[in-house]
Order: sequence, then C-alpha cells, then structure tokens
Amino acid sequence: MAEALNLPLELVSVIPDFSAANLATAYVPPLPGQSVLWHESAQQVLANTEEQLNNLCAELRVQASVKVLTGQVERELAELVGDSSLLVIGSAANLGLAGKFIGNTSEKVLHYLTSNMLVVH
Repeated sequence: MAEALNLPLELVSVIPDFSAANLATAYVPPLPGQSVLWHESAQQVLANTEEQLNNLCAELRVQASVKVLTGQVERELAELVGDSSLLVIGSAANLGLAGKFIGNTSEKVLHYLTSNMLVVH
C-alpha cells in the first residue's frame, strides 16, 4: 500500500516495558553468576528485535525504516503515528478469559489514536 501511494513505510514494534508495569510478579532468584536485571536484558531484546525485523524486510524485499520501541504499546503507537499518518495494524485477538481482561491491542490503540487506523485480519 505504501509503495502504491508512494509514501514511506515505517515498520514499528513495541515491546512492553515490564519494569514500569504495575504487574504482580513473583521473585525468582537468579542462578549463581546470572544477571536478571530488566534494563540489561531489555537492550539485548531491542537489538535482537530490530535485527530480526531488518532481516525480514530484506527477505521480503521491502523498503522500510525499522523502529523498535519500549513502553505501553497503545500509547507508543498512538504517539508515533500522531495525527497525520495511517496506522496499519494486524488483528490478533486474545480468546477466552484472557481476551476479556487483556483485550485487543488495536482496540486499546483506538482510545489514544487521533489519526486513521486500518485493521488487517
């Protein structure tokens, strides 16, 4: 679609920031010599994700700038898109009880988005 409209394509992945989330978590003691700090592993996760997305673009021969962010997915996407872009997002629904409590990312994004969104199933 971006190619047909002669517009730049930006491929964005948002990794939830678990260190800032208000989640009930259990402490799991590390093995001797093992570091379990989120900020250390987060940098590695971000780098790996960006590398995988760049490799995917190369395999599919897609010209896109790749961004990997961390934070609240719906807020980060809405802020990045702003009010002058189109957000194309996939629909991946959580089924059953988890879907009732978690909801779909696309539905959550709608609460913050001020521009257009296309949901692809």
